[in-house]
Amino acid sequence: MADSKLDREFLRTVLSLAAKPEVDRLLLISDVPLSAEHLRGRPLKKKLVYAVTEDRLAQSLRRQGYVCVTVPPYDYSRVEKVKVALVAAMTANVLADGENVLCLTGRSGARMPDTLIRLQIGRGFEEKAAIDTIGLGAEFNPQVVEALVSLAMAIGHEGFEGHPIGTIFVLGDSTAVMEQSKQLTINPFQGISEAERNVQDPNIREAVKNFAVLDGAFVIRWRRAPSPSASPSPRAPSASSRTAIPSSSSNKSPAAPDPPK
Repeated sequence: MADSKLDREFLRTVLSLAAKPEVDRLLLISDVPLSAEHLRGRPLKKKLVYAVTEDRLAQSLRRQGYVCVTVPPYDYSRVEKVKVALVAAMTANVLADGENVLCLTGRSGARMPDTLIRLQIGRGFEEKAAIDTIGLGAEFNPQVVEALVSLAMAIGHEGFEGHPIGTIFVLGDSTAVMEQSKQLTINPFQGISEAERNVQDPNIREAVKNFAVLDGAFVIRWRRAPSPSASPSPRAPSASSRTAIPSSSSNKSPAAPDPPK
Protein backbone atom coordinates (compact mmCIF):
# COMPACT_ATOMS: atom_id res chain seq x y z
CA MET A 1 0.00 0.00 0.00
CA ALA A 2 1.45 3.37 -1.03
CA ASP A 3 2.16 5.99 1.59
CA SER A 4 -0.60 8.57 1.77
CA LYS A 5 -0.15 12.33 1.81
CA LEU A 6 -1.27 12.31 5.45
CA ASP A 7 1.39 9.69 6.30
CA ARG A 8 4.15 11.81 4.77
CA GLU A 9 2.91 15.01 6.39
CA PHE A 10 2.67 13.30 9.79
CA LEU A 11 6.27 12.10 9.54
CA ARG A 12 7.55 15.51 8.42
CA THR A 13 5.78 17.18 11.33
CA VAL A 14 7.21 14.72 13.86
CA LEU A 15 10.75 15.13 12.49
CA SER A 16 10.44 18.92 12.62
CA LEU A 17 9.26 18.67 16.22
CA ALA A 18 12.10 16.27 17.11
CA ALA A 19 14.65 18.75 15.74
CA LYS A 20 13.68 21.35 18.34
CA PRO A 21 16.18 21.85 21.19
CA GLU A 22 13.57 20.93 23.82
CA VAL A 23 13.56 17.33 22.51
CA ASP A 24 16.50 15.20 23.65
CA ARG A 25 15.82 11.94 21.79
CA LEU A 26 13.71 10.51 18.98
CA LEU A 27 13.11 6.79 19.55
CA LEU A 28 11.99 5.17 16.27
CA ILE A 29 10.59 1.66 16.69
CA SER A 30 10.57 0.32 13.15
CA ASP A 31 12.49 -1.95 10.78
CA VAL A 32 12.24 0.74 8.09
CA PRO A 33 14.98 3.35 8.68
CA LEU A 34 14.46 6.99 7.79
CA SER A 35 15.68 7.97 4.34
CA ALA A 36 18.39 10.56 3.65
CA GLU A 37 15.63 12.80 2.29
CA HIS A 38 13.77 12.65 5.61
CA LEU A 39 16.89 13.66 7.54
CA ARG A 40 18.22 16.29 5.15
CA GLY A 41 18.48 19.70 6.81
CA ARG A 42 17.46 18.39 10.23
CA PRO A 43 20.00 17.94 13.09
CA LEU A 44 18.62 14.57 14.13
CA LYS A 45 21.43 12.03 13.75
CA LYS A 46 22.71 12.53 17.31
CA LYS A 47 19.17 12.44 18.72
CA LEU A 48 17.92 9.43 16.78
CA VAL A 49 17.71 6.03 18.47
CA TYR A 50 16.54 3.10 16.34
CA ALA A 51 14.79 0.08 17.88
CA VAL A 52 14.74 -2.75 15.32
CA THR A 53 14.01 -6.48 15.36
CA GLU A 54 16.69 -7.61 12.89
CA ASP A 55 20.31 -8.01 14.03
CA ARG A 56 21.65 -7.49 10.49
CA LEU A 57 19.79 -4.21 10.16
CA ALA A 58 21.02 -3.12 13.60
CA GLN A 59 24.62 -3.81 12.60
CA SER A 60 24.19 -1.84 9.38
CA LEU A 61 22.76 1.16 11.22
CA ARG A 62 25.59 1.10 13.77
CA ARG A 63 28.15 1.08 10.96
CA GLN A 64 26.48 4.25 9.67
CA GLY A 65 27.00 5.88 13.06
CA TYR A 66 23.47 5.56 14.43
CA VAL A 67 22.54 4.43 17.94
CA CYS A 68 20.52 1.25 17.68
CA VAL A 69 19.01 -1.35 20.03
CA THR A 70 17.31 -4.61 19.17
CA VAL A 71 13.86 -5.67 20.38
CA PRO A 72 11.99 -9.00 20.16
CA PRO A 73 10.22 -9.59 16.81
CA TYR A 74 6.74 -10.15 18.24
CA ASP A 75 3.44 -8.63 17.18
CA TYR A 76 3.15 -6.14 20.03
CA SER A 77 0.57 -3.41 20.27
CA ARG A 78 1.89 0.07 19.59
CA VAL A 79 2.10 0.96 23.29
CA GLU A 80 3.85 -2.33 24.08
CA LYS A 81 6.37 -1.64 21.34
CA VAL A 82 7.22 1.66 22.97
CA LYS A 83 7.57 0.10 26.44
CA VAL A 84 9.83 -2.71 25.18
CA ALA A 85 11.98 -0.26 23.20
CA LEU A 86 12.29 2.08 26.21
CA VAL A 87 13.58 -0.71 28.43
CA ALA A 88 16.05 -1.79 25.72
CA ALA A 89 17.32 1.76 25.29
CA MET A 90 17.63 2.34 29.04
CA THR A 91 19.50 -0.95 29.44
CA ALA A 92 21.91 0.16 26.72
CA ASN A 93 22.46 3.48 28.51
CA VAL A 94 21.32 5.58 25.57
CA LEU A 95 18.45 7.30 27.44
CA ALA A 96 18.98 9.21 30.66
CA ASP A 97 16.65 10.14 33.49
CA GLY A 98 14.89 13.44 32.82
CA GLU A 99 15.34 13.40 29.03
CA ASN A 100 12.40 14.40 26.84
CA VAL A 101 11.79 11.61 24.34
CA LEU A 102 9.52 11.33 21.31
CA CYS A 103 8.63 7.70 20.61
CA LEU A 104 7.54 7.01 17.04
CA THR A 105 6.06 3.69 15.94
CA GLY A 106 3.28 2.08 13.91
CA ARG A 107 1.58 -1.19 13.17
CA SER A 108 3.74 -4.25 12.48
CA GLY A 109 4.88 -4.49 8.87
CA ALA A 110 3.92 -0.91 8.00
CA ARG A 111 6.41 1.30 6.15
CA MET A 112 5.30 4.55 7.74
CA PRO A 113 4.79 5.21 11.46
CA ASP A 114 1.40 6.44 12.63
CA THR A 115 1.75 6.82 16.41
CA LEU A 116 3.68 9.36 18.47
CA ILE A 117 4.14 9.21 22.24
CA ARG A 118 5.88 11.99 24.12
CA LEU A 119 7.33 11.31 27.57
CA GLN A 120 10.00 12.34 30.00
CA ILE A 121 12.17 9.50 31.27
CA GLY A 122 11.48 8.85 34.94
CA ARG A 123 8.05 10.52 35.04
CA GLY A 124 4.78 8.62 34.92
CA PHE A 125 3.96 5.39 36.77
CA GLU A 126 4.09 2.98 33.81
CA GLU A 127 7.38 4.26 32.41
CA LYS A 128 9.02 4.45 35.85
CA ALA A 129 7.85 0.94 36.78
CA ALA A 130 9.25 -0.48 33.55
CA ILE A 131 12.56 1.35 33.75
CA ASP A 132 13.10 0.46 37.43
CA THR A 133 13.58 -3.18 36.40
CA ILE A 134 17.00 -2.32 34.97
CA GLY A 135 18.34 -2.00 38.51
CA LEU A 136 18.41 -5.80 38.82
CA GLY A 137 21.55 -7.89 38.56
CA ALA A 138 23.28 -8.53 35.24
CA GLU A 139 21.87 -12.08 35.14
CA PHE A 140 18.35 -10.72 34.58
CA ASN A 141 17.03 -9.34 31.30
CA PRO A 142 15.10 -6.12 32.15
CA GLN A 143 12.71 -6.64 29.21
CA VAL A 144 11.76 -10.09 30.46
CA VAL A 145 11.37 -8.94 34.06
CA GLU A 146 9.22 -6.00 32.95
CA ALA A 147 7.05 -8.33 30.85
CA LEU A 148 6.56 -10.67 33.82
CA VAL A 149 5.76 -7.83 36.24
CA SER A 150 3.16 -6.49 33.80
CA LEU A 151 1.75 -10.00 33.35
CA ALA A 152 1.51 -10.55 37.12
CA MET A 153 -0.28 -7.23 37.55
CA ALA A 154 -2.72 -8.13 34.75
CA ILE A 155 -3.46 -11.52 36.33
CA GLY A 156 -4.04 -9.89 39.72
CA HIS A 157 -6.31 -7.22 38.21
CA GLU A 158 -8.32 -9.34 35.75
CA GLY A 159 -8.48 -12.71 37.51
CA PHE A 160 -10.07 -15.58 35.58
CA GLU A 161 -13.68 -15.38 34.40
CA GLY A 162 -14.44 -12.81 37.07
CA HIS A 163 -12.83 -14.74 39.94
CA PRO A 164 -9.63 -13.61 41.69
CA ILE A 165 -6.63 -15.90 41.18
CA GLY A 166 -2.93 -15.85 41.97
CA THR A 167 0.18 -17.58 40.73
CA ILE A 168 3.96 -17.63 41.19
CA PHE A 169 6.71 -16.68 38.73
CA VAL A 170 10.13 -18.03 39.69
CA LEU A 171 13.16 -16.28 38.18
CA GLY A 172 16.74 -17.18 38.96
CA ASP A 173 18.47 -20.55 39.17
CA SER A 174 15.80 -22.58 37.39
CA THR A 175 17.90 -25.76 37.48
CA ALA A 176 18.17 -25.71 41.29
CA VAL A 177 14.47 -24.91 41.63
CA MET A 178 13.42 -27.77 39.36
CA GLU A 179 15.69 -30.23 41.19
CA GLN A 180 13.78 -29.49 44.41
CA SER A 181 10.32 -29.34 42.85
CA LYS A 182 7.76 -31.97 42.00
CA GLN A 183 5.37 -31.70 39.09
CA LEU A 184 1.85 -32.43 40.33
CA THR A 185 -0.15 -31.98 37.12
CA ILE A 186 0.43 -32.10 33.36
CA ASN A 187 2.76 -29.35 32.16
CA PRO A 188 0.72 -27.32 29.62
CA PHE A 189 3.93 -26.19 27.88
CA GLN A 190 5.33 -29.71 27.46
CA GLY A 191 6.28 -30.42 23.85
CA ILE A 192 6.25 -26.79 22.72
CA SER A 193 9.56 -25.62 21.30
CA GLU A 194 11.57 -22.95 23.10
CA ALA A 195 11.11 -20.52 20.21
CA GLU A 196 7.33 -20.83 20.58
CA ARG A 197 7.12 -20.38 24.38
CA ASN A 198 8.97 -17.16 24.98
CA VAL A 199 7.29 -15.04 27.66
CA GLN A 200 8.00 -11.90 25.64
CA ASP A 201 5.54 -13.19 23.04
CA PRO A 202 2.06 -11.68 23.73
CA ASN A 203 0.41 -14.97 22.69
CA ILE A 204 2.37 -16.92 25.29
CA ARG A 205 1.58 -14.35 27.96
CA GLU A 206 -2.11 -14.79 27.16
CA ALA A 207 -1.69 -18.57 27.55
CA VAL A 208 0.02 -18.06 30.90
CA LYS A 209 -2.97 -15.99 32.05
CA ASN A 210 -5.26 -18.93 31.27
CA PHE A 211 -2.98 -21.50 32.92
CA ALA A 212 -2.59 -19.31 36.02
CA VAL A 213 -5.88 -20.74 37.26
CA LEU A 214 -3.89 -23.91 38.10
CA ASP A 215 -2.58 -23.95 41.66
CA GLY A 216 1.15 -23.80 41.05
CA ALA A 217 4.11 -21.84 39.72
CA PHE A 218 5.78 -20.94 36.43
CA VAL A 219 9.53 -21.51 36.48
CA ILE A 220 11.26 -19.18 34.04
CA ARG A 221 14.34 -20.58 32.35
CA TRP A 222 16.87 -18.25 30.72
CA ARG A 223 18.28 -19.02 27.30
CA ARG A 224 21.29 -16.90 26.43
CA ALA A 225 21.81 -15.89 22.81
CA PRO A 226 24.78 -13.59 22.06
CA SER A 227 23.87 -10.48 20.13
CA PRO A 228 25.68 -7.24 19.29
CA SER A 229 25.43 -4.58 21.97
CA ALA A 230 23.92 -1.19 21.41
CA SER A 231 26.21 1.57 20.22
CA PRO A 232 27.77 3.59 21.77
CA SER A 233 27.88 1.37 24.89
CA PRO A 234 29.79 -1.74 23.79
CA ARG A 235 29.43 -3.45 27.16
CA ALA A 236 25.68 -2.98 27.46
CA PRO A 237 23.52 -6.09 26.81
CA SER A 238 21.28 -5.87 23.77
CA ALA A 239 17.56 -6.33 23.93
CA SER A 240 17.77 -9.91 22.71
CA SER A 241 20.76 -11.08 24.75
CA ARG A 242 18.55 -13.34 26.87
CA THR A 243 15.10 -14.77 26.51
CA ALA A 244 12.87 -16.35 29.11
CA ILE A 245 10.91 -19.53 28.64
CA PRO A 246 8.23 -20.96 30.92
CA SER A 247 9.91 -24.25 31.80
CA SER A 248 6.93 -25.77 33.53
CA SER A 249 3.75 -24.99 35.37
CA SER A 250 2.21 -26.31 38.58
CA ASN A 251 5.57 -27.11 40.19
CA LYS A 252 5.81 -26.73 43.97
CA SER A 253 9.02 -25.24 45.30
CA PRO A 254 9.64 -25.92 49.00
CA ALA A 255 10.65 -22.32 49.55
CA ALA A 256 7.67 -20.79 47.77
CA PRO A 257 4.23 -20.37 49.34
CA ASP A 258 1.09 -21.50 47.59
CA PRO A 259 -0.49 -18.73 45.50
CA PRO A 260 -3.73 -17.25 46.88
CA LYS A 261 -6.95 -18.84 45.70
